[in-house]
Amino acid sequence: MNLETLVIGIARGNKDDLKKYYELTSRGVYVFALAYLKDRFLARDAAVESYRRVINEAYIFDSSMSAELWHLEFVKNLCTNGLCDGGIAAVSAKQRRDNISGLLEKSLFGTDEDRGKIIALRCGTGLGKSQIAGLLRYNSASCAGEFRRGIAQAAKEAGLDEKNADAIQKQLKDDIAAACPDYYDLIENGGENAFSNINGTTLWIREDESAEPGETQEKRLARIEGKRAQKRKKAIVAVIICAAAAVLLLGAAAAVHFAKSGRTLLKDPDEETQEIVEPQYRTDDPMVAVGDKLYFSNYADGGKLWVFDLAEGRKKAVSDAVPKDFSEPSADGTVYFRDSVKGEICVLKADGTVSSTEIKGALPVVTADGVFFSSRSGVSLLTADGGVSDIFRDTAGSAYRFDMHAAPDSVIFSAAPSEGLYRLTKAGDDSYYCDNAMTGYVIYTFEIFGDYIVFDDGNGSLYCVNMQKGTDAVSTVKGKLKTGAFCVDGGVIYYYGTAENDDTNAVRAVSVENAAAGKIPEKLFVPEVKKADLADIYVKNGNVFCYFSNGDKNKPRNELRVYKGAAEPGTNASAQVIYTRNRK
Repeated sequence: MNLETLVIGIARGNKDDLKKYYELTSRGVYVFALAYLKDRFLARDAAVESYRRVINEAYIFDSSMSAELWHLEFVKNLCTNGLCDGGIAAVSAKQRRDNISGLLEKSLFGTDEDRGKIIALRCGTGLGKSQIAGLLRYNSASCAGEFRRGIAQAAKEAGLDEKNADAIQKQLKDDIAAACPDYYDLIENGGENAFSNINGTTLWIREDESAEPGETQEKRLARIEGKRAQKRKKAIVAVIICAAAAVLLLGAAAAVHFAKSGRTLLKDPDEETQEIVEPQYRTDDPMVAVGDKLYFSNYADGGKLWVFDLAEGRKKAVSDAVPKDFSEPSADGTVYFRDSVKGEICVLKADGTVSSTEIKGALPVVTADGVFFSSRSGVSLLTADGGVSDIFRDTAGSAYRFDMHAAPDSVIFSAAPSEGLYRLTKAGDDSYYCDNAMTGYVIYTFEIFGDYIVFDDGNGSLYCVNMQKGTDAVSTVKGKLKTGAFCVDGGVIYYYGTAENDDTNAVRAVSVENAAAGKIPEKLFVPEVKKADLADIYVKNGNVFCYFSNGDKNKPRNELRVYKGAAEPGTNASAQVIYTRNRK
């Protein structure tokens, strides 16, 4: 089971998944914190607090990203911000590390600049080279060079053969395993520690980095980060100049080549900060159609928001926001979604403009009363005047909501750790009550049409339930899902898989009424899958949008296609590619 799946389990309140996740990540988390804080007790406290942040934030975790990278961002922020605290900084200066071996000690405490952090990440975690560079805001080539120089420096000081890099890394991994304490019980039962009140979401600004006259906090942050990035670039340029001086002819030739080609020797350090990683199934590549325009998350451009005009066959970038959880459009064409980078609810107007509400939340649902969304406290409502009110406050341990939709007279959501679905119904002008819409099934994602709920069990079976008749009216769609790809549009269930009388994996359709009556779905078309699989499906206005993924984290292959007018049996199913991403 991968880490992303375990985080989903953590969001459901599954203690076994938390324990497994801890076992797979605890060493890397601890040694990364140790490289920052230089003190084993502080490192343990920061590691404990980072897991608490994982538990608290799991319900808005974007499963299309690396869980380990997401977690280590918490660790980095906790440690960096913690060292701005005088008390933590004083303890860190004492550098208590009595259980650290010679080579590991030299690597984490005796190397220059960020080399100890890079070594900790390379030898203690599963992050790739580009992910480490992005986490530490480094140029990839520079980060790799710092790692090589760091282990050579540590090996030399420890009296080892610095040329045997494989043996050095193996010993470092063994040393990390021996040095890491077991701190699992402290995560839930350890009480407050030095990092309980430290910001783990964003980096604080040093007090000496004061604002300029009339400068907003947002512009101040951008200016300071720009200055820091410029300092990093200058440092990299200095290294390149020194190397060019040592090999003058080669350096001059390279400079001429790059000048003629119009390319630069340096890459933007922040270019690879977000590593988009898609699991093969349940990718939920977000899409929403507003008239002839399809808005989607373009993984070929870092997951940013793009639009594809079906009438013109052209696409263009819309926003740097990385969208998830698209709502259905309102009557005037307004769509709400979650920016998965900032965790904020954003507004997409019919004219294509995007703005943030600056409200943290997920799963926005448009209703006549406003926009319901999943918040930290439970379910909240954003009204037309911009006000926010808590509609359902979590008091029964069901704080983790997986999916939410509007029913005819209510809002329904799935949550954990309890089974089934919850229903929010309006009781008065400003009050709502919550009850069970359905019990007896663990439900993550689902679709609604009228009184019908459609959901899958995660094992290939698709269910159709009439809520008015209850669980006695549960029907199984006469077929099997090949992946988790299904949707409901206009009272018709669309899915990718087989049917009871046909083992061919195809895009199929059956109305909710016919599914409930036990009728066999019809085959629409067989998508031309090449070295990938159909991971998500979205149908609107008779068009079928198919998202394909190979599920390879290191060499992902992703593609979004539209089959125009293919939502009816016997229609032409030729595909038009909207975007493709292949990383070799």
